[in-house]
Amino acid sequence: MSRSLPKRPSLEHLKHEAKRILRSVKACEDTELDLIRLNPKFKTATVQQIAATVTLLDVQLALARDYGCSGWKELRRLVESKTPVMMPLRPVLKIDSYDEAIEHYVNWLGFNLDWDWRMAPGEPTIAALSYGDVSFTLNEDVSTLGPVAIHLDVRNLEVLVEEWNEKRPGSVTVRRAPPYEFPEVVVPDPFGNVFFFEGKDQSAFARKIDVVKPRMRAYVQAQLDAGRELPTPEEVRAVVGPPLGAAIDVLNEFPGYAEAYARIKREP
Repeated sequence: MSRSLPKRPSLEHLKHEAKRILRSVKACEDTELDLIRLNPKFKTATVQQIAATVTLLDVQLALARDYGCSGWKELRRLVESKTPVMMPLRPVLKIDSYDEAIEHYVNWLGFNLDWDWRMAPGEPTIAALSYGDVSFTLNEDVSTLGPVAIHLDVRNLEVLVEEWNEKRPGSVTVRRAPPYEFPEVVVPDPFGNVFFFEGKDQSAFARKIDVVKPRMRAYVQAQLDAGRELPTPEEVRAVVGPPLGAAIDVLNEFPGYAEAYARIKREP
């Protein structure tokens, strides 16, 4: 074994390393010859023979052996055992009344009550709620910190809004949340906790940004070419279109915007 894993190894890095080695071997470069011969298939093969037949799986086996593993699967398991993984967040919301919380979260918003528990009748209740991949805990204990604000990305938010307003007519409205102007519904509970349901479709948003940012850049450059000062984000949005956050991103690409923005903020 000549290679050793770093303290925080990356499986993606190892995959890229294997592909780089494959390109080198196929180009008949001898820099990786000792490595590839760790694969018994190529122990006595010539450089030309190796280049003609080697595959990515062959390289992965040789690379794994160079890291002291019997094969790629063992190397992957070793990397995964050294890689920290954060599980989904489970916020704990402070509540004052279990019954009110169930009415708000389960009966109205449609969360599932997974379980609840109390040490004895009359003692503070702890309850676990979920909706798809989202889960959180409600706790009546006075020692629980709170209130809290939670932001959730939601696809097809309009469906939920319709359901909520059917149960409580006129209870929620959709707003455009700055600066990226996602549709958003703000729902406070009776205890001061607030859920921000954000109607985000990341792939659709990325496509929109890919279209609007070049137009914004062209508009800003045209203003500079005409001898004008950098426009404000609001001006870029008004001329080219939303979102405001994309205009801010684009303006920050231009030298001097930070100073110009600071000057505008100082002016009365």
